[in-house]
Amino acid sequence: MEQVEVVLVHPQKLTSELPLMIFIELQQPDLLVSEDSGASIRGTIENARAVANKKIEKLSKKILNEEVIPNAKSLILGEIGVI
Repeated sequence: MEQVEVVLVHPQKLTSELPLMIFIELQQPDLLVSEDSGASIRGTIENARAVANKKIEKLSKKILNEEVIPNAKSLILGEIGVI
C-alpha cells in the first residue's frame, strides 16, 4: 500500500525572507521482480516515475504561486489559531 502526504513548510515569522515550500512525502513498498523480466519492468517503472515527478513539481509550483503565496498570511495565522 502506498501513502502520500503533502506538507507546506513555512517560516515561523511571517516577515521572514525564507520561502514557502511544498514537499511530497511518498512511502512506497519495494518492488521485487525476477531477474528475467526485471530490467524491462524496472525501466518502465522508472520512466513512469520520472513523468509523474515532473507533473508533481509543476503542479506544486502552480499551487504555491496561485494559492499559497497570495493567501499565506491568512493560511498561516489560521493554522496557528490566530484567525
